[in-house]
Amino acid sequence: DGTSWPGRLERSALRGGAAGRNADRDLDAVCALFDAAARAEERTGGRGALNFLEELDAQDIAADTLSRRAVRPDAVRLMTAHRAKGLEWRLVVVAGVQEGLWPDLRR
Repeated sequence: DGTSWPGRLERSALRGGAAGRNADRDLDAVCALFDAAARAEERTGGRGALNFLEELDAQDIAADTLSRRAVRPDAVRLMTAHRAKGLEWRLVVVAGVQEGLWPDLRR
């Protein structure tokens, strides 16, 4: 509450677009942090903020696997058919395709 950051996040979230999605993600992360702090408080009987931070630091938290990464031209890209629409490569391999099953031409 002592900074302008909450207000900036709220304004960005309400505007939408890429900045809004980032603000939503940041707000979700802050809410998750407060939820974790509340659970830790209940579980430990109030050992204090430093103990909570040490507990968080000791956790093995997976990296954000959904964030966009730089595309490497020499790498294999795994994606859905919908994600690949409009893209081009020299070689395309579609695994598990059986004639008459995919794509479903009945639609």
